[in-house]
Amino acid sequence: VQAKFRAKGPKGMSIAFGLNERRADDAAVLYTPAVGESTRTTPGIEWILERDGDTPWLPLRPGQSYRGRIAATNREGSTPLRPEIMVLSIGPTLAQELPSLAPGAVISLHLDTSPDLTGVTTALAGGPILLEDGLAPEWKPPLPRHPRTVLGWNAEWLFLVVVDGRQKQLSVGMNYPELTATMKRMGCTHAMNLDGGGSSTLWLGGQVMNSPSDGRERRVANGLIVLSTDPGGDDADSQ
Repeated sequence: VQAKFRAKGPKGMSIAFGLNERRADDAAVLYTPAVGESTRTTPGIEWILERDGDTPWLPLRPGQSYRGRIAATNREGSTPLRPEIMVLSIGPTLAQELPSLAPGAVISLHLDTSPDLTGVTTALAGGPILLEDGLAPEWKPPLPRHPRTVLGWNAEWLFLVVVDGRQKQLSVGMNYPELTATMKRMGCTHAMNLDGGGSSTLWLGGQVMNSPSDGRERRVANGLIVLSTDPGGDDADSQ
């Protein structure tokens, strides 16, 4: 999926922007309260946006358009974030190319993607695809073996699979054909590879269940968490 986010405003302003990421000097990034207490940016131009009228607002959804009214401008960076506001941060190099906008100006935010994700509520990034409707792609060398993390599913079940690797006395890992065959043998009709290597870690009931190749848990930015939705379940059921 490719983000094609764009902000449009008065005086012909039209710029691409990223979302809740590190901002470069020649780029624009939209920050929401989901990213933390502040934008954690260096000086530039930061437009503090409030909801304009009854336009859709937070939380953001792909494919939607939003209208924000500039409540204030901060040029020092690290603008505080609070509920119901967003901050459009412009790096100093890009800021030189943009018109000056005063408080009260309205900026429209367009969250288009390719392919179009309008209406999608949950998405998981990863790759490559291992199985799609029971069919596997044709794999071409090189096909190295590494630790792997995989999500698979069929009409009834979800499968979370972690393969250890890079440890000669334990496991050398799997390549993609081996991983695909394993998921198919387990009954998956669909399967997708996720981040592997030293990031492959399975945590259950308060402890790591596999042997990460780094010898310890790696500091990673995200994970896939599965929780029980049964409010009456005991501790064993909820793990």
